[in-house]
Amino acid sequence: MKDFFKKALKYTLTGIVLLICISQVAPKIPGAATAVFDISAHAAMNKAEITDADKKDNSALHTEERSNETDFKDNETSSQQSDSSESAASSELIPDDNGVVTKQLNASSANTSFDDIYINNKINYPLDINEILSLSDGAAINDPTKPQILIVHTHTTESYSPLGEARTTDTDKNVVRVGREMCDVLNSMGINTLHDETLHDSPSYTGSYSRAAKTIQSYLEKYPSIGFVIDVHRDSIGGGNSPRVKPTVEIDGKPAAQIMFVTGCETGEVTDYPNWKYNLQTALKFQRRIEQDHNGLTRSVYFTDCRYNMNLTKGSVLMEFGSDANTLDEAVYSAHLAAESIARVLLSS
Repeated sequence: MKDFFKKALKYTLTGIVLLICISQVAPKIPGAATAVFDISAHAAMNKAEITDADKKDNSALHTEERSNETDFKDNETSSQQSDSSESAASSELIPDDNGVVTKQLNASSANTSFDDIYINNKINYPLDINEILSLSDGAAINDPTKPQILIVHTHTTESYSPLGEARTTDTDKNVVRVGREMCDVLNSMGINTLHDETLHDSPSYTGSYSRAAKTIQSYLEKYPSIGFVIDVHRDSIGGGNSPRVKPTVEIDGKPAAQIMFVTGCETGEVTDYPNWKYNLQTALKFQRRIEQDHNGLTRSVYFTDCRYNMNLTKGSVLMEFGSDANTLDEAVYSAHLAAESIARVLLSS
């Protein structure tokens, strides 16, 4: 019996030593962190993550972020969501050498539509789109000499790489570069725009939305003329046992990363969001004009029970430019085109 317990103790100690060694070595393996991020973070929408993000105390934000240091966001950014809610323009989905599938996602397969507007209504909330589009006291351009738009990045380190490098603090290679393009275009077209490049998700990803909220509020206090806030992200689709997907469309002979607007409403556990209809109106107007200018550039608007700092103005939207499988050039090109369309909406209102 003594021999049995000695052997058991020996094997237990050996197992503990092996686990410690693996935990020390795994983070140093190239791509290891990215693999965890793709598999766990984008398998499906986590309802708890949505409700936590929209409570007044954002310190409890992102349960999965704390445990996995992943890039889970406020939409079901997975191959499951895309394949079930947005049909591919082509049925031939053959991954390239990097395990990436390039396809155009068709917004017209969304479950809610009105004329040329398509919404992926994840909670089947009863929407009167005509009423929402008719709201008359939403955000608008007032004094063009003062700042009107603020561009921020809650998940600032999100980056683009067909090879799977999902994050970088290099602002010339992450979504900051995308926001910078939008800012430059909007300013060149006469829309006074500010761009904040704060790394809200580095060094800690947990609490990104809380830190971004403080940034936004500081700008609104300093520049009360700001009526629109655009939170620029990038999506992540697939990974794990399925190919990574880069939603792409050709515009004027060049590949462009498809864009998805994310917006939500006050319902259930999502409270303190009385202005949600105005934000949805903003997203719908922006998306419709982008589609009119460049057919296929946008995916269906992703609508669910979320808030994500969009309660801070009547003109707040969250925009996803492509996925991590797209190239930076494709995302920047989309940002340029989208900013032109958004400027046209605001200048005509």
